[in-house]
Amino acid sequence: MVSRSSESIKNKKDGSQERSTNEHRDSTETAKNTDLAEIAVNAPLGKLFHYLIPPELQGKLDLGHRVLVPFGPRTLAGVIVGFPQEASVKKLKPIKSILQPDCRFDQHLLEFTRWIARYYHASWGEVLEAALPPAIRAIKKKKTVSFVKRQADRDTLLVEAKKCSKRAPNQSKILHHFAQSPEPQRIQQLCDDLEVSRDAFKKLASKQLIEIYKDLDERQDQRNASRYARKSPLEHEREFPQDELTLHSSQEEALKIIRSSFNGELGTPPKPILLHGVTGSGKTEVYLRALKDVLDQGGRGLVLVPEISLTPQTVRRFEENLPGTQIAVLHSMLSSGERAYHWREIQTGKVGLVIGARSAIFSPIPNLKLIIVDEEHEPSYKQESSPRYNGRDMAVLRAKLLNIPVILGSATPAIESYHNAKAGKYELIEMPFRATAHNLPNIIVQELDKSFYRSDGSGLISGPLDYQLKSCLKRGDQAIIFLNRRGFSTFLHCLQCGHVFKCEDCDITLTYHQKEHSLRCHYCDSHYKVPEECPECQFTGLRKSGVGTEKLTSLLESKFPTARVGRLDRDTVKNQQILRATLDSFAKGNLDILVGTQMLAKGHDFPGVSLVGIITADTGLHFPDFRSCERTFQLITQVAGRAGRGERKGKVILQTFFPDHPALQCAVKNDYLGLYEIEKENREFMAYPPFGRLAKILIQHEKQEKAESMAMSIADRLEQLASGKEGVEVLGPVQAPISRIQDRHRYHILVKSRDAGELLSIVGSGAVRPDGRLTADIIIDIDPQSML
Repeated sequence: MVSRSSESIKNKKDGSQERSTNEHRDSTETAKNTDLAEIAVNAPLGKLFHYLIPPELQGKLDLGHRVLVPFGPRTLAGVIVGFPQEASVKKLKPIKSILQPDCRFDQHLLEFTRWIARYYHASWGEVLEAALPPAIRAIKKKKTVSFVKRQADRDTLLVEAKKCSKRAPNQSKILHHFAQSPEPQRIQQLCDDLEVSRDAFKKLASKQLIEIYKDLDERQDQRNASRYARKSPLEHEREFPQDELTLHSSQEEALKIIRSSFNGELGTPPKPILLHGVTGSGKTEVYLRALKDVLDQGGRGLVLVPEISLTPQTVRRFEENLPGTQIAVLHSMLSSGERAYHWREIQTGKVGLVIGARSAIFSPIPNLKLIIVDEEHEPSYKQESSPRYNGRDMAVLRAKLLNIPVILGSATPAIESYHNAKAGKYELIEMPFRATAHNLPNIIVQELDKSFYRSDGSGLISGPLDYQLKSCLKRGDQAIIFLNRRGFSTFLHCLQCGHVFKCEDCDITLTYHQKEHSLRCHYCDSHYKVPEECPECQFTGLRKSGVGTEKLTSLLESKFPTARVGRLDRDTVKNQQILRATLDSFAKGNLDILVGTQMLAKGHDFPGVSLVGIITADTGLHFPDFRSCERTFQLITQVAGRAGRGERKGKVILQTFFPDHPALQCAVKNDYLGLYEIEKENREFMAYPPFGRLAKILIQHEKQEKAESMAMSIADRLEQLASGKEGVEVLGPVQAPISRIQDRHRYHILVKSRDAGELLSIVGSGAVRPDGRLTADIIIDIDPQSML
């Protein structure tokens, strides 16, 4: 990471002192030695600000504490990142209060988040806020309740109780109670138990016999523990054997190399490990053994998974094989209270293993000793909103900062990861064979023709796939049918004038959803009524064309009426309970066919599945993205890998209009090296990753003319900086492939460089954001994963 040039200290009109994030120097000083605090404020600014520590907070603040501070007319949250000895202005505003004193970023997480902010051109304060669960992030005081405790001694209470026994029996009850039980209690609980009113407590407090005060509701923490604590599965629910499996030779070799990284044989810090194992090769068992070694030594582990749908099965597998280990789960489908509870349990050291999606990389895990990134190739590890970090890359960084091993596992590694392994930056482990009785499934290619587009959907299931489905069901096996499109029909159009219905705010066609009988935009989630006629020519002949998982499920239910058909996509899975119920139902054999999108494509282990049908392999093949071939290969290989994991050999029917396409040919042969060589040649010529670095500048505005002019100005400034620099190229500006989203016109610029330092220097020079504000109109995406 190349540092940007430091900016001079400036004085704000509101009395706070601002400093460039780059000027921050890690400080071990505490608030005891200074009256000043340096704070990363949750605002879109690449600056740090100085505030006074008021007398009531002296000695209570430390690095990493979250505080409330005045910021112009607003009050914002911020995190203390240093305690400077002096400020260049005399008048500073004081910190207002401390937020959740028990939730504090340690020195490692401060360093980690600061690196993310600098590299991805984000506000450090916003990165720190993004690292917290929403319930902890919210600026609100923890719930307090009224408590009461006795103020007078026991004898006095008894005397006073006797005096008021007739004229104020309720007060007498309270006094007798506290004469016998001196411990503080909640007023509401005593009102219920003694059948008295709150007025009786107030009158006794006015006589200084008892004291009423507010305190945190500790029962809420107890309720959360009871509600959210994970419980080990019951014996009859166990799906995996408890006896330790015998490892095959590739697994033994992999574990040997991983264990060598624990004792420094792979360098200091240890090289990242790329575990390249075919689907079903037993990578999870290797993860388990490595984690067991770490846990036995008193360390803790972190496992990242790309899809929320993988979490239930992953968690159960780890719970069953790591008995006695408390496991916490972190992902967006949990309630805010559940995520906050697990985060606190992690921070206090009660949790031995954390499993979660990309945001789990920020987990405050004490004594973290191993990080595992499963399905490391997945683009979903990249955050598409600020801060735009890549969870896989940040796992590598965090492991480096902590001097611990990180394992990147995949059957289809990202081209960049495999190139790093080939170049010696990563340690490569190959696991080329399955751990099950059968090897990889046979993939049969079925070329599609125009019958696929029949309006009644009868051409969606080809003859070979229909035959294999019938045979599969007759044997009592299960099948997965894959289609990476949601909804019933992918667009609605007029048969007379050809008008296609689009979202009013996005340049995208609307998808028809039959169950709710509505048209929906899958980008802004707007809903529209299904029209009766064309708005252009008033013709009533409207056709629903294209196919999604909803239509495919309906077709299979009518074609195979005795089969039990389920569906797994974002429309059917509204919460983790539905997700778990669907996956459990399929795992237990209560469903014969499961239709799904990419939520089904990776990681799942269903021994009963002997057939996978891929309705169309061409969905993403021709996207305007240099990774489209790689992504298509990965998706096909991963979904094909769900077949044949049990006693019966698997079979895959792959339907396509382009059977000779190199990406599909490599997928059919399971030839990852063949795909790697093709991609390597193309990308090296074009200076695309891993042979060059990319930054995408996205400019968006409500007015198209404004968005275009902003993009042209930025491109001109970037061209001036890039001129004369070898290997640096500025492409654009051009309209983005999806030119409008949420009523904002979009243009993008691509900056390519063979040197990462040059790229970061140019993008961060001020040419993109002359005023320094990190606004939503101009987005800098370093190492972008999407070109749309």
